[in-house]
Amino acid sequence: MASTFGLRLPCRLRHRADPKVDPPSGGIAGPARPDIREPDRRLRVDRQVGRSLVLCVPTTASLMGVDMEYLFYCRDKPGTRALRDELLEAHWSFMDGYAEGMIARGPTFAPDGETVTGSVHIVDLPDADAARVFAFDEPNHRAGVYEEEVLIRRWRNMLGRKMWDFEGGSEGHPRFLILGHGKAGTTATGDRSHDERSRLLIDGDHGENLIACGPLLSDDDTEEWLGTAILAELPDRTAAERLLAQGPDARADLYESIEVHDWCFGGRARAEAE
Repeated sequence: MASTFGLRLPCRLRHRADPKVDPPSGGIAGPARPDIREPDRRLRVDRQVGRSLVLCVPTTASLMGVDMEYLFYCRDKPGTRALRDELLEAHWSFMDGYAEGMIARGPTFAPDGETVTGSVHIVDLPDADAARVFAFDEPNHRAGVYEEEVLIRRWRNMLGRKMWDFEGGSEGHPRFLILGHGKAGTTATGDRSHDERSRLLIDGDHGENLIACGPLLSDDDTEEWLGTAILAELPDRTAAERLLAQGPDARADLYESIEVHDWCFGGRARAEAE
């Protein structure tokens, strides 16, 4: 059985030197390397603890060749919409190589519904090395459309389906990405019942409105609970904000923060930028 160890570093790893130490909420620094076409495969990014990173050796699952579900959330830099539009075909062509394992994808927007703020992808991948390539070799990231730090988390597909299997709720309702970032130190509480709590969401009042739902997990054999990620079709933004904020995890004070982003299905079928 593979062993796992944690190495805490006093500062965050970045692609380039950066004096800032306060990245966007929930972000994970990318691995430091001179060329993203040749990623350093010796270490894998697991999770952030305060301003440190935990780096782990390969997990049992990855050594056995079992694919794992990963969630990626890339945030757009301000003023990069024109470049994003220019790279749309290149982005889609890159994603074509992951079509079989793609679970969900699409751009996020500001509340105005027009300003693109990022992109979310949930995909089956062999291991953390493949996840690193997916995140940092993607054309938008290479060209500087996205912020350097990308949120990368293991994720569990509690609905057991892809977004294209969603039959739809009420016509005309908006769709949202909802991210709950777990507090440091609440891992033990979260690990006890993260599947059970996801099931409460699925069986709740808005269960039929869920497009994708599952816990965010650490990338090691412990699968520590790090939060929750949901894609949902809901009546309005208020309903989206309440979905996690009024749920059992929030009542137990397990979340450091909750993000809500307007979201839509992505891919070649859409004219909007992804």
